[in-house]
Amino acid sequence: MALTAILITCWILLGFYVMKNKQLLLFESMFCWMGVVLLFGDYMLILITNLRLIDMSMRLDLVWASYVYRIVLIPLLVTWCIELVYSVKSFQAKLILSALFIALLTTVEFAADWLQIFHHRAPWKPWWSVTAWSLLLIAVFCLKGFIRHLIKKDLRA
Repeated sequence: MALTAILITCWILLGFYVMKNKQLLLFESMFCWMGVVLLFGDYMLILITNLRLIDMSMRLDLVWASYVYRIVLIPLLVTWCIELVYSVKSFQAKLILSALFIALLTTVEFAADWLQIFHHRAPWKPWWSVTAWSLLLIAVFCLKGFIRHLIKKDLRA
C-alpha cells in the first residue's frame, strides 16, 4: 500500500511539474535535484546509522517505497519549491512559499512514518523536522545561487 501511494503521488506531482512553465534552466533543475538527493541521503544515513533515531522497514515493498521517497519524492518537492520561489518577486511571498513548503515536507515526512516506510524511534519532535527541512532548503538555495553564478561567469567569458 505504501509503495502504491508513494508511486501515485510521485507520478501526479511529476506530471504537474513537467507541465508547468519553468524559471530554472534544465541544468539548474538537475543540479538542484542531485544536490537534494545527496544532502537528504546523507541526512537520512546519519539519522539511521549514527544516531539510530530512525528504523527502516525490512519489508521489500517498503524498502522500494523508501528509495522512491528519498530519490524522487523529496527532490521533486524541493526542486518545485525552488522553482516557485524564484518565480515570485517579493521577498514576503518568497518567505511564505518557503514556509509552506517546509510545512509540506514535514507533513510528508510524518505521512511516510504513518505509512511505515520508516519509523521515528525516539519521541520525534516536529521542530526537528522543521529545522532539518529549513537547513536543506537553505543549502539548496545556496547551491542554486552557486550554479547561477557559474553560468553567468561562463556566459561572460
